[in-house]
Amino acid sequence: MAVNSGISWTHNTWNPWMGCDKVAPECAHCYIDRMIQKMINPATGKARQPWGEIFRTSDANWQNPQRWEKKAAKRGKAIRVFTCSESDFFHHGADP
Repeated sequence: MAVNSGISWTHNTWNPWMGCDKVAPECAHCYIDRMIQKMINPATGKARQPWGEIFRTSDANWQNPQRWEKKAAKRGKAIRVFTCSESDFFHHGADP
């Protein structure tokens, strides 16, 4: 069962950045829209916009996969991490 996610088939979710661009009609019904709009942009004090605004998550967040793997290895387990659950992994505006 998920540790920090409501998704049953993964243990953790990890997003190095968040946001996407609408590129297809199916994007109109994407769950990312609802999730990101709940967040506040610290620069503006307004809700973040999920489309066209790519933003990097905190530096501490970037260390999570290594921490999870280390903890799982101590227990002799393997973990599943859903990467980029709220972003486009190949987005041109994301970190190289």
